[in-house]
Amino acid sequence: MSSNSREAILAAARSAAQAHGYSGLNFRDLAEGVGIKSASIYYYFPSKEAIVAALADNELQHFKARADGIGIDCLVEVHDETELGRALDAGADFIGINNRNLATFDIDLNVTERLAPKVPGKCTIVSESGIRTTEDIRRVIAAGAHAALIGEALMRATDPRALLESFLTIAEKAK
Repeated sequence: MSSNSREAILAAARSAAQAHGYSGLNFRDLAEGVGIKSASIYYYFPSKEAIVAALADNELQHFKARADGIGIDCLVEVHDETELGRALDAGADFIGINNRNLATFDIDLNVTERLAPKVPGKCTIVSESGIRTTEDIRRVIAAGAHAALIGEALMRATDPRALLESFLTIAEKAK
């Protein structure tokens, strides 16, 4: 796994933890513990604006253009084929596939398995929600994900460093 992939995993974990108000996990220590020298900070819109389902096409294009204009990556979250098409039409190349159904809160990794093969090769894919085990990491990598948003599993882990190391080991083997 490249250092960029490790940084993307850490940035996604940080984003999830901060979004839920969790501050007890020291991400700098966690990063250094697994060999990440500096963590990239990916901008994630802290409100509904991150979610394609909540935006009109012109709003999505506006936010993508703003992010591009100030030189930051824009993680664009999708849940189905229609949203993926809209995200790609807006020029998104950093695609978050959310495995959580926002109406029922059910989690299904099949969402990543279904959508990832439809994402163009030039894009970076982040599988979001429901990644709790090394088998989950194997599944989303096999589907085509380049990174995974791992928040809750790290926050609940007795030893978050060991859990992250186990995920990184699986990702390294998948290269």
